Amino acid sequence: MKLSKSSIVLIVALGLYLIYMFGQSESSLEIVDFSIDKSKTQTASITSNEDRNPYYGDLHVHTSYSFDAYVFGITATPDDAYRYAKGEGIKHPMGYEMKLREPLDFYAVTDHGIFLGMVNA
Repeated sequence: MKLSKSSIVLIVALGLYLIYMFGQSESSLEIVDFSIDKSKTQTASITSNEDRNPYYGDLHVHTSYSFDAYVFGITATPDDAYRYAKGEGIKHPMGYEMKLREPLDFYAVTDHGIFLGMVNA
């Protein structure tokens, strides 16, 4: 009796599966409690440091003035981009409104200089 390659692969896979399933022992499973004891935690007071505050923003934003904007579906103008960064809502190309929860701390529109503004997306 000659077995096909697919039959051999199926038999080997079934054998490995059975070895894996029946080779497992429940006694090797150990449950460890890593929960934090609330009574031992300390509340640290966080002081403000003007030199080490985190700021959030974006330094690489393209608008419809860039030559590759159409490929990425960008239809926003630089004015739209800055309004969005300030927290105002703008219209997504799919039709719904996009809005940040909080305005960004910094923002930069960095359109490509090649064909700048010659072709709008």
